Amino acid sequence: MEKYTLPDGTLEQFLCPIKVSLPAPEQLNVLLKQDKCFLHMTQEQLQQYQWTYNGDFPARKQNDLKPNVPNVEYEVIKLLRGSGDEFSYARTCSQAERVASPRFCGPMQLHKQWPTVAEMASSLSSAAVGSLGMGAASITSAISSYGSILAQNASIEAKAQDVALAVGENLWDSLTGAGRLLSSTASDAMKSVSYGLPGAEQRDRRLENDIFASSDAGLLLHSLSFQESIGKSAHTSNSKERYSRYVVAVPCPSFDPALEFSVKKIWSSVVLKMVASAFRNHVTDLLSKPTAMLSLRGESKFFFRDNNKTSDSQWTTSGASLSLSGVSSGLAHVECKKKTNWAGLSWCEPEDKCENDHAWFSSTCAPKVKVASNGWWRVDDPTLIGVVTENGLGGITAHIYCGPKRLFDDSSPGPTSTQSLEDCLTEGVKTNAKIRSSEPWKLFFPDEVVAVAVFGEVLTSSCKAETEKFSEQCSAAEADSQLDAHLLPHDKHSADGIYQGIRTGRGFPSGTPYQVVMRPEDILEASGLMERLLLSQD
Repeated sequence: MEKYTLPDGTLEQFLCPIKVSLPAPEQLNVLLKQDKCFLHMTQEQLQQYQWTYNGDFPARKQNDLKPNVPNVEYEVIKLLRGSGDEFSYARTCSQAERVASPRFCGPMQLHKQWPTVAEMASSLSSAAVGSLGMGAASITSAISSYGSILAQNASIEAKAQDVALAVGENLWDSLTGAGRLLSSTASDAMKSVSYGLPGAEQRDRRLENDIFASSDAGLLLHSLSFQESIGKSAHTSNSKERYSRYVVAVPCPSFDPALEFSVKKIWSSVVLKMVASAFRNHVTDLLSKPTAMLSLRGESKFFFRDNNKTSDSQWTTSGASLSLSGVSSGLAHVECKKKTNWAGLSWCEPEDKCENDHAWFSSTCAPKVKVASNGWWRVDDPTLIGVVTENGLGGITAHIYCGPKRLFDDSSPGPTSTQSLEDCLTEGVKTNAKIRSSEPWKLFFPDEVVAVAVFGEVLTSSCKAETEKFSEQCSAAEADSQLDAHLLPHDKHSADGIYQGIRTGRGFPSGTPYQVVMRPEDILEASGLMERLLLSQD
């Protein structure tokens, strides 16, 4: 082989393979069948440690004469599927973060499992809306692992067929087929669990990119490869130094990327919508203390039609309400009146406390602040209502903490601090930007500030009966005469039915995680404070 001399007169140092390698896609398919995770260098790490890939430029040097040793800072990935020269994979914590912050790297822990595979698949379906990175392979793996319904050695195609039979054709199509891919962008946005949140599209994309990625086979194989010297063979007097190239396998039996993504997307959206609802209802002291606890409960309002000739004389309507621990306003009982002038223009009085009721079937006036004397306010968001009503009435609490990752451990829900949540979140945005920009190749920073919502359950069900007929529905529930104080007048009307009373839920909904981790800017954006922070930096 002809030697190549550099412009400075030195010889180019390079390696030549002793054996002809398999094409990159074939090598990756061998790894894919092992069902393991592997150490992987990100693009920034390839650049930082000068492990250059020149596979797209055959005339350039392909193999550097240098060691490239594994590093605990590198991310761990799981290969999902290969299609031609393109391979998809999922990311999880680096080994460094797994040791330093195991709380953020363990398997997804749920307070309450889904009772059926179909319900679990339905949850994945709601998170999959608008997500192209969450492919069929990860969805199939998640459902099959959860239900234990498939043979371990089955092919991806066989697994997909078995899962489709288990969850039903329509649901499977919404997860992976044309029903998901052909839906319009506008329709996808409205179906998304994060719909209506400020910055929802960017946040969903970031969550997806944090877990799912794809790469061409050559680059991916190169970023999985490490090499080190094994010395000369000494078989001849002019034997050359030899290097061994290898991949590093990492056990990851509990890593379920589709489940992790769906739970993070759904439950971070739930928390952020709870925060947004609080600020919309002028509960602006939510972030004024070191921690905050919001409670969300499902509600059933009962109605009765006095007509024994129909079978639907009794029915319920579902809703939900929220409260912030320590808040009891009573401002929902402001008397609002609608005024109209000679030109037909109308307004609500008192103007500083009242606004037009935005329900499509109503043009009445309602209080701006709808926190009742018992500290609860009504919820309109369909995601929040659905979480605590779709599979029976439930009730959850979300305790929000803020602080550096290094202060979170398994001994307590969150760190103690005298700093307000708003100050912690605001300073966290600045701190995180600074440390990430100083070392962009790093994946784990012990001082990175995060917001963590730890979930609990509402332990008691409450009930209020308006009539004697409804009192039997209040069995095994605590009586509360103020239970419907947060309802507006139109909430107590349904067709020609007579309002009978209300009952609230308790207990975890299916699929509730122990916690969900968010960035500080997520909370600030939901509360409307992020724009103020950005303006202050201009």
